[in-house]
Amino acid sequence: YQQAIYSDSQLGSKDGWLTRLESILGSSGLTRLRLLAEHGFYMPYVLPYSIQEMLTFRAAVDHDVTRDLMLSVFGQYTDSSYPSEQKTAEHADLPGGHDRMTDMGLSATYRINRSFSCGAGYHYQSWDSEVRESYSHNMFDVSITGQL
Repeated sequence: YQQAIYSDSQLGSKDGWLTRLESILGSSGLTRLRLLAEHGFYMPYVLPYSIQEMLTFRAAVDHDVTRDLMLSVFGQYTDSSYPSEQKTAEHADLPGGHDRMTDMGLSATYRINRSFSCGAGYHYQSWDSEVRESYSHNMFDVSITGQL
């Protein structure tokens, strides 16, 4: 359970549940489907807003090509809502609005041994925003992971 208290005294507090539902289907097979839905109040991505209410949906498919090689593909949609806020000493009037993010990509992970793995991936991310500049970009990543 959460209570969101705004820094703007003109806005009343909000109460609500921090909700996260996650499921993995086919967890013992070669291919798995991962689903996620999440809702809650979070620190804002866009300052000087006080808070954001965020709703996220994510789906991913993982497939074990071999014992050591896994391929993944995913898609995610997030809608963040920012309430309008009155002018204060710290900021001018903030009109409020939505910040919508679409993210999709694919990755490969190779298990080198029991303790180390390496991976590479590609993400396309698009932000459609009413509270800041909208943009999209392509991201490539390479990783080496170690675990004890």
